[in-house]
Amino acid sequence: PGSQIYLWRQKLDSLHRADPMKKFMSIGMEALFEHPHLYAAVLRLAPLANIVPDKITRVRGVNPWSVGHTKPEFAKESFQDMWKKGKV
Repeated sequence: PGSQIYLWRQKLDSLHRADPMKKFMSIGMEALFEHPHLYAAVLRLAPLANIVPDKITRVRGVNPWSVGHTKPEFAKESFQDMWKKGKV
């Protein structure tokens, strides 16, 4: 199923019908996954998203998925950090 979605998105891109935001996000995620230190730094900043008011995340166009969904809370500490401290 994942490979089929990938193929469909590639086809949409070749037809210039791909969602530009999804394309932008994919490029950003690729950059993060290719640089482990950058990825780790961004993970440390993720809890800052918890302080963004729901009103902002629910505005159509900013994050359409959030309309009708509960905003997830990021953990204050990563699993890896808890593991290193012997918490898990």
